[in-house]
Parts: sequence; C-alpha cells; structure tokens
Amino acid sequence: MALGAILIVTAIGMVELASLKGLYKIDRVECGIALGVTVAILLAGVVPGIILGLLLSLTTVLVEVSRPRDAVLRRLRSDGKFHDCLEDEEAESVPGVLVYRLYAPLIFANARHVVNRLRALVDEAEPPVKWLVIDAQAIHDMDVTAAQRFVELHRELVARGVDVKIADAPRPFREELAKVGLSEEIGGADFYVSVKQATQAFEREVVSSDEESGVAPQA
Repeated sequence: MALGAILIVTAIGMVELASLKGLYKIDRVECGIALGVTVAILLAGVVPGIILGLLLSLTTVLVEVSRPRDAVLRRLRSDGKFHDCLEDEEAESVPGVLVYRLYAPLIFANARHVVNRLRALVDEAEPPVKWLVIDAQAIHDMDVTAAQRFVELHRELVARGVDVKIADAPRPFREELAKVGLSEEIGGADFYVSVKQATQAFEREVVSSDEESGVAPQA
C-alpha cells in the first residue's frame, strides 16, 4: 500500500499543471484528451493510456471532418469586402444574397452535413435568397460522392429559383466539378474571381431589373 501511494504521488508530481492550464485556454477538447490519457496511464498503465489517447484523437479528427467549421459572410463597411465577421463588427448582408464559406475540403464524410446546412440556411434566410454565393477558396479538394451531392443540391436550388454562384474556386475544386459535368451546367458566367465581384454583379442585376420594371433605385 505504501509503495503504491508513493508511486501515485510521484506520478501526480510529474503532471505539469501549468501546461494543462495553458492547453485548456487554447483547446478544451485537447486538454480533456490529455487529462483522460493521464488518468488512464495512472490507473491502467502506459500502453492502455497510449491506446486510449490514439482512439480519442482519432474520434476528435473524425468529428471535426464530419462537422467542419463554416460561416455566413458579411460585407465589412470599412473596406467593402466580405469576411467572417464578429457580431459586434460593423458589417452588413446584401439582401437576397447568401454568402457561404466552408473551412474544409468537401468530402464524403461531411457532404451530407454541408448540403443540409446550406439547405437550412437558404430556407431560413430573410428576405428570400436569390443568389447563393459559395466562397470556395478553402475547398481545396472534393471527392466524387461530395460532387454528386453538390450536383443534387444545385439542381434543387435552381428549381426553387435560387442561382448558385462560385467565387474564388481553386483549381482542384473546379476540376472535380468538371468531372461530374457541373461546370457546364453552372456555366462560366457563374464563376467569379471573388465574392465581392459576385455580389456587385447581383446588385447590378437588381438595379437593371428595377429600371426595366420602372422601380426607382433605392438611395
């Protein structure tokens, strides 16, 4: 008993509490994994603790991949560009335009989540969405399964009167769209160099439509 107590006290003394506090401030999930592994090593030994750490880390990666971060972008009044703005920043949305950014590759593991997320954002938007602009700069890869789901979403939204535009698309993303025939279906005119350029095109279209219908442009 005495020897066991000595070993436990010694092991606890080896735990760097300052490092754990710093890790907790940076990433609570990683801190939880570190604590779990530490406890497992103390109770079950080094090998079980390492195995637990690997399983917890793998689970965390899978969750992050299947539920990637995203954002609805707004136009910052200070520079007129679209950003992932904080609530207290002076930013505005363009009525009728939903600007969406995905911070991850679009793959089979997250395709269903992303498609459902886009569908929900379009459904909940007020006023109704006329253009969905996807800021694709972070989508550096897309597999066949995800491409097929994207095609299905595109056709669904077009049938509902929502135009889908792609902004700042990297070459791998464009190549995958071309493989499934969506590049031709969307059309070259619906690809834009930037989100700002896409929204300006939408605003010009609105002004032109108003002029044709005899509606005075808003000041």
